Amino acid sequence: VDQYDNHIYMTNHGQSGLFGLEPNYGCCTANFNQAFPKFAMSAYGKNGHTILSAALIPSELKTRIGNARVKITLKTDYPFKGLLDYWIETDRPVSFTFAIRIPSWAGQTSVETPDGEREARAGKIFKMASRFEGETRIRVRMSLPIRVLRSSRNLYHVERGALTFALPIEEQWIKHEYTRDGVDRIYPYCDYSVFPTSDWNVAFLDDPEKISEAEIKENGPTAVPFSHQAPPVQIGVRMVHIPWGTAPGQPFLCAPYPTDTNPISSPEIRWLVPYGCARLRMTDMPFAKDTKDEQS
Repeated sequence: VDQYDNHIYMTNHGQSGLFGLEPNYGCCTANFNQAFPKFAMSAYGKNGHTILSAALIPSELKTRIGNARVKITLKTDYPFKGLLDYWIETDRPVSFTFAIRIPSWAGQTSVETPDGEREARAGKIFKMASRFEGETRIRVRMSLPIRVLRSSRNLYHVERGALTFALPIEEQWIKHEYTRDGVDRIYPYCDYSVFPTSDWNVAFLDDPEKISEAEIKENGPTAVPFSHQAPPVQIGVRMVHIPWGTAPGQPFLCAPYPTDTNPISSPEIRWLVPYGCARLRMTDMPFAKDTKDEQS
């Protein structure tokens, strides 16, 4: 695709920005199917009479402690919500330690156990040594604080809990069908260019403290958790347009940083979505002129 030959990428050619099976990264095709099985294998860890819930995902573990069969089920909408419901079932009385990894970003966290409610500390392993018999429920409640973090060159992004959020951009997809090395790249297994059809030249208006108190919509996950059409959670932040242009000589690439952050529009609420819900997105953005200097 000749129009991408004039590019700024230092390690790959101009087709690095294409969506496709193998424009540049054949390893992705081979490795794509490995991520979720390996993630699931890391959900729990076991060492002697201790079981650790390491990855906080909807899951089920069946194992043994001595002669006892132990089944642990985690029901949760994490990372979109901060509620974890564990159900521990044993076929006979058995003593062991059940441990839960509490993420370092977690806000106020409490754990309801049969013996009462306990506080858990962020960035630590919560441990509960007990004699389990029959069915036991353990409920964890974590607050998911909104954080505004600096990326680089006075650009910032928003996180909530474990998720990074981005501004979704409406898209136009253009197919590139061709034959290479005797293989036909025909729709839908072809390459695509994706162009914006909505504005992307925006900046945060409010300071980080106000953004941390932004409105949140918790819609809940669908069958496709990171759905483009139905994001499970959204954060409403006030934003304005700024004169953020394209890179010099690069009509298809936005400039790495805007030279002018003065607002050129009235403020409006824009809804950020989890990074994985937006295929075309703006993630790192500046603060508008009246607040940017306060963040430097």
